[in-house]
Amino acid sequence: MVGVFSRTSPSAAAARPCRAGREALAWRLMEPKDACVRVLEEAAPEALHWTVVLDRALRGRLLDPFTQPDVRGTVVKSLAALAKQGRVTKVSTGVYQARDPAAGDA
Repeated sequence: MVGVFSRTSPSAAAARPCRAGREALAWRLMEPKDACVRVLEEAAPEALHWTVVLDRALRGRLLDPFTQPDVRGTVVKSLAALAKQGRVTKVSTGVYQARDPAAGDA
């Protein structure tokens, strides 16, 4: 039986999704605001356009577009809310930067 997996074969085990892998992915997923702050802090002091923030959050698997409805709109709204709260700085239209920690202490 070439190409057929039995339940006990090592190949069948490798083909099944790993529970630890699913749990690790679930652990890494973040709330959209937290993901935006993390991406901007990792890029600091560079300012990023919201599309770059979205791309880096998706590539870093901080956000899941299959479980988060309208992930694009959520990131845009999250960045606007974060800027309003003072957690990030809006540099120009659609461009945001991590808040300078020293500026908050002054």
